[in-house]
Order: sequence, then C-alpha cells, then structure tokens
Amino acid sequence: MTALGLYKIIFIFELLVSFFIYGFRLKKKPRFILRTALCFAILVLAAAFFPVPVYNALYSSIMFLVLFLLSLVLLYFCYDEAPINIIFVGIAAYTTRHMAFQIFSIAETGFNALAKAVMDGEAVGSPFFLYGDNVIGKEVLSLETLFFAFIYLAVYIASYYFAYCFFGKELRKYDDLKISDKSLLALSGFLLIAEIFLHALLVYIADGYNALYSVLTYCYNILSCLFIFFMQKSLVNEKHLKNELTFVNRLLTEEREQYEASRKNIELINMKCHDIRHQIREGYGGSVDKEYLSGIEKLITIYDSTVKTGNAELDLILTEKSLLCAQNSITFTCMADGKKLSFMDKTDIYALFGNLVDNAVEAVMKIEKAEERIIELLVKASEKIIAISVKNRFYGEILTGKDGLPVTTKKRDGYHGYGLKSIKFIAEKYGGDFNISLKNGVFGANIVIFLPSTSKTGV
Repeated sequence: MTALGLYKIIFIFELLVSFFIYGFRLKKKPRFILRTALCFAILVLAAAFFPVPVYNALYSSIMFLVLFLLSLVLLYFCYDEAPINIIFVGIAAYTTRHMAFQIFSIAETGFNALAKAVMDGEAVGSPFFLYGDNVIGKEVLSLETLFFAFIYLAVYIASYYFAYCFFGKELRKYDDLKISDKSLLALSGFLLIAEIFLHALLVYIADGYNALYSVLTYCYNILSCLFIFFMQKSLVNEKHLKNELTFVNRLLTEEREQYEASRKNIELINMKCHDIRHQIREGYGGSVDKEYLSGIEKLITIYDSTVKTGNAELDLILTEKSLLCAQNSITFTCMADGKKLSFMDKTDIYALFGNLVDNAVEAVMKIEKAEERIIELLVKASEKIIAISVKNRFYGEILTGKDGLPVTTKKRDGYHGYGLKSIKFIAEKYGGDFNISLKNGVFGANIVIFLPSTSKTGV
C-alpha cells in the first residue's frame, strides 16, 4: 500500500470525527447507530478501493472531493435534515479537517527544515508524506515516523478543539439549524473547493521551493479556512436574528390585539361597576344589610379603580397589571408621569409596560413570602428624556447572555425569553437605551428614551 492509499482511509476518519463536532445539533433518524455504522463501513470500503492510477494535484483533489460528496449522501441517510443543513455541516467539517492538515503541514515542514539544518544541509525527506506514492513498509514503525505521528495526533486534537470552541459552541446555542442564505453557503463551498485544489497543488510542487514559501502558503490556507468559518457563523447568526425579529414582531402583533381587547374590557368593567354601585346606593339601600352592601361596594371599588398617569394607554396597562398583582398578593407601587409618552405608538406603550410588569410578576411569583412580593414602577419625565424603571426582588441566580439580557431557562417552544427582547426592540425603536441591573437580590429594568425634540448629542 502506498502512502496516499493509506491516507485516503485516514481521511475518512478525520472527516467523520470533524463532522460529529457539529452534527450533534442535527435531528437523528430512527436506528441512528445502525445507520451510522453501515455508512462508516461503506465510506471506509469506498476509500480503500478508490483507485489511484496517478499521483498529481488534480486527481488527488478530485478523489478527496468524491469521497467528501459520498459522505454527505450517506450522512443524509443518517440524519432527518434538509440537504442544505447537511451540506452546511459538511463544509464546516471539511474546513476543520483541512485547517488541521495545514497546521500539521507547517509543523512537518518546520521539523524537516530543522533536521536539514542540523545535518549541515543534507537533504531530509519527510517520513510522513501522505500524498506520496512511496510504499508503506517496515519503516512505518521507525522512531522518526512515530514522532511525526504523535505530532499529527496532537495537532489534530488541538485544531478540532479550537474549531469546537470557535464555531461548534455557536451551534450549541440554537435549538435547530436552519440555513436560508444559499448564495453565501455556495460561496463557502466554492472557497473550500478552491482551497483543496490549492493545497494539493502546493503539496506536489513544494519540493521546488524553500520551506518559508511553503509555510507562508499554508498560513494563507489557514486564513482562508478561518474566513469560511466566519461566513458560516454569519449564516447561523443571520438566521437566528431573523427568527428573533419574527418572534418579536409576532409578539407585538398579539399585544396590539390584546391592547384593543383590554381597552374594551376595562371600559365595560368600569361601566358595569358604576351601574352596580348606583343600584346598591339607590335600589337596595333599605332592604339589604348595610354591612354586606358595604363589602360588595368595596369589592367593586377594587375593579373600578384606574391608575391615572396622564396617558390613556399607560393608564390602561397599569390598571390591568395592578388587578393582576392584587389577585396574586403582589404589592404593586407605581409613580408614573405619562404625559410626555404621547409621541409613542399606543400599542408600543402597551407592549413595553406590559412586558416590564409581566417580567417582574413572573419573578416575584417564585417568592414564597407575600410581604416580599413587591414591584416598584417609576416613570419620570424631564425636558429631554423619559426614565423608566421597574424593580423587584428575586431569588437564585440570573445568567446573562452576550446582549446583556437574562438567558431564559425555559425551552423556546413559545415566547419564553422574548419579552425582554421586545422591550429592548421598542426602546431602541425610539432611540432609547435598555439595560438591567442585579444588585443585592433586586432586579432592575431601566430604560432611557430621548424625547423627539432632543438627541443624545444634545443632552
């Protein structure tokens, strides 16, 4: 067996190990282990019996590409995913393997150059020339070859671990993998194919150039692999951002509908409460126990009370949330000046304050002591800005993501985790800032919105 004949089998192992770094996010088909074992056997046999009539850059590149395409077809047999997702993960896997090989080639070239220098310029051949036509014999067990094999394993393990930290963990954040930008994915694949041919060409002509030239070319190939990674990360992040925007817009649409329904309900309740109070005072004053009537009237007053802030929409949502808090034994204190909120869309006001209070209610509902279930809302307006603050106690640990917002611990099968994103979206829509604070067991959601006549530079 020649070196290249052996390496095309090793190549399958390299590729599959790299693939499984990213494939954990793909949906598996039934009898996955059996399917995987069968595909692995087919790939190894295909690599072992793939003919090598010539040893040149073009044929070697075509051979590895054919084996790569065959692996994609077989992996589609193992995973219940769209072909574009299989291709995406396949490109990431091949790029990882290709980058590891470039790093190993640099190490190999460096050690060979060092050995040549130690031997006073005497030519030193690589004992690990994997693309060569040299026949594998007993020399494969030499100390020199075993040393390079150790370097090979160390480089591949380190490279794969780097790829996992750099890109694999990025995929772990998402529940599913959906790629929509086919043009950018196609560009990634084209660059990878170009890199494969360039590397093979370099391998077969490297003997005619000095070691520095080879190392610089390998470094260029590594940078190209990193560029492919960046493109693939942008594909994933772009899709994720689109999904978040879709969820937030859908949430705002539902809150717009909820706003209209709540407005009508509150108006109807107030009308009915007014009528009942009038009937109690005028119609039943002399025939029913006064203490009993007083209790009913007090109960009606709770539902008839409305928060007055100077803004009808803010009054509506705060009245609704104050009733929610009363029903759940939550102390809700509110000091709000809503007169200057008129420049905001009505449903944005409803959604913004609704999500702020709902987030606080969800947190304090986990507190057993009723006296600690306290929510404080402050809306303060000046000539240039409107400052909004909601504070509540919390127990436990709150983890924050890269965007500074708490990371939800619930599965995103609904709108969990998107309430705060909706708040941030609305604040930024009006040129404002949104941030959270966690101090001494108190969670604070803080918003600063600049009034339309001012700007941040003018403050």
